[in-house]
Amino acid sequence: MYVYGLVNNYIPYILPSMIAKRATKDLEFVAPIMLVTGILTFGFGYALQIGLVHHFTQNWLWTLLYALSLAPTGFYALSYWNNLQARLRRLRALKLFRTKRPAMEALLRQRQSILKLLSEARAAFLAATGAATPRQVG
Repeated sequence: MYVYGLVNNYIPYILPSMIAKRATKDLEFVAPIMLVTGILTFGFGYALQIGLVHHFTQNWLWTLLYALSLAPTGFYALSYWNNLQARLRRLRALKLFRTKRPAMEALLRQRQSILKLLSEARAAFLAATGAATPRQVG
């Protein structure tokens, strides 16, 4: 299902980011450009693919089933890829923790101190502005 979703959705998915990178260097314009070009590329891409499937099958049932499969398999492929990347990052971190334990422990201590500083800064900001402190989620 991943390969099917990838094959049918890769070009409309990748084109908006390529166009946005070439169109502007201003970060605030990247997302709107990607949104507009994504609407166009997916619309035209899906229409072209559905038209080709109907042209070659001459069967409305297969064409309808194909059309209904495009978006869900595209979302599945994207989710699968993101999960795979997250697992690979965790495996790399685990490997680093095993091979370079002192460095990883130092990074974890540094992370904890940064989180503590951020929490203190947040509390100081809320106290200075008189904002109500939100409930702690525990």
